[in-house]
Amino acid sequence: MRTPWKTALSLLCAGGILAGGATPASAATTFSATSSVTVSGSTATASTTIKASTDTTAEYAGICARDSSGRNVDFPAKQNIRLTTAGTKITASRSLSVGSYTYFACARIAGQWQNIGSVKSFSVSAQSTSTTPTTSTLSASSMPSGTLAGWQQVWAEDFTRDAPTGSFRAAYPSIGDYGDGSPDTSRNGCYNNGANVSAHDGMADIHLRTVDGCPSGGVLVANNWKAQTYGRYSIRYRADAATGYGAAFLLWPASDNWTEGEIDFPESSFTQKQYMAVFQPGAPGVVAYKNSTNASWQDWHTATMEWTPGLIVFLIDGAEVGRTTKGVPTTPFKWILQAATDGASKPAPSVQGHLLIDWMTYSRRA
Repeated sequence: MRTPWKTALSLLCAGGILAGGATPASAATTFSATSSVTVSGSTATASTTIKASTDTTAEYAGICARDSSGRNVDFPAKQNIRLTTAGTKITASRSLSVGSYTYFACARIAGQWQNIGSVKSFSVSAQSTSTTPTTSTLSASSMPSGTLAGWQQVWAEDFTRDAPTGSFRAAYPSIGDYGDGSPDTSRNGCYNNGANVSAHDGMADIHLRTVDGCPSGGVLVANNWKAQTYGRYSIRYRADAATGYGAAFLLWPASDNWTEGEIDFPESSFTQKQYMAVFQPGAPGVVAYKNSTNASWQDWHTATMEWTPGLIVFLIDGAEVGRTTKGVPTTPFKWILQAATDGASKPAPSVQGHLLIDWMTYSRRA
């Protein structure tokens, strides 16, 4: 089986990589914040001013948010940002579903998340005027469920059960993997779910790091290797800019016969923009279609593939970023998320990061 180096995400308030060059706060450093949220339709704009008793660099800082069920719906964070005694202002916007939310300022400093200031609340009472939940009107952060514009959900996982490293397999038996020590596609590293994959704060966390001398990541195989012909596949994710590592979320033949084709989206090194690639059935390794996007792994995104007879459509955050009628497979495929070395060079042992996945789901044609 060809296992292209590949994988998916990261919610703001679940740990990310300890950014290089960050200046940790001293034990005496304290923080305060003044925060607010305004809502227009389905778009919420959050603003916070964070003050530090001593100027400090945060790996991430911004506004954390939770929906009424406690799920993370954080606003996009700022990375490697200086928190000063005079106050550092951060503003971010995002689309949200109708409902009630709580929010607070937060920052990750020296590898530890801190909630800053008081917890406040806001509500979103208006959504798109369309009465049919189509791809373009869905909130980018909400996991689709049930019947959606011609699709019937087959499998979904939003990682609500905490699973420390080493216990993920037992906690999530519907997710398969390759087995610890399996070589990755570049042969510069290996997969090691046992040492690197966990679940916390409502998301899966694939730790990218060198373990026992091998640069390693992890693999998530949806619905325990089950396959189908045609489908809609969506995932919300984020990753740190860990040099030498990358990911590919791919549809791979159930037969493990590459001559049946392959669909990759998103894919790239974590330090590059994401792209999509479709491999030609009957010609292993021949790219039938490839297109780049402006999407960065360091931002939260929802990627969707809609695979139908004769057509594949690719979307990021509900907006179409590619489509092709070339190389469209016609046999059952399984959905695999691979995070490992990117093939460009072997990562330095000091490099590490995290791929965070908020949720993942796929559907069949209704």
